[in-house]
Amino acid sequence: MITKRLSRGHYNIIDAGSNQYRVVDVRRNLPDYPVGEVEEGENWGIYEQQEGRWMFIAGRNTLKDSLLMIETWHAASQIGR
Repeated sequence: MITKRLSRGHYNIIDAGSNQYRVVDVRRNLPDYPVGEVEEGENWGIYEQQEGRWMFIAGRNTLKDSLLMIETWHAASQIGR
């Protein structure tokens, strides 16, 4: 997994399967990242680009939890290959 900090609270993630995600501290209200789907207490949103827009796919309490979630998704996608 490659993690690149774009700015404070804003990270670009590329997992081992070359899938690209953005992990964003939703308390920062960055443009282009809808925060309406994040539940109370979840400070980090995981986004995936779909049709040219960043779409929310999951929320987590910490950056570390967000990265672990992305690793888990990749590991699950490898089952049965």
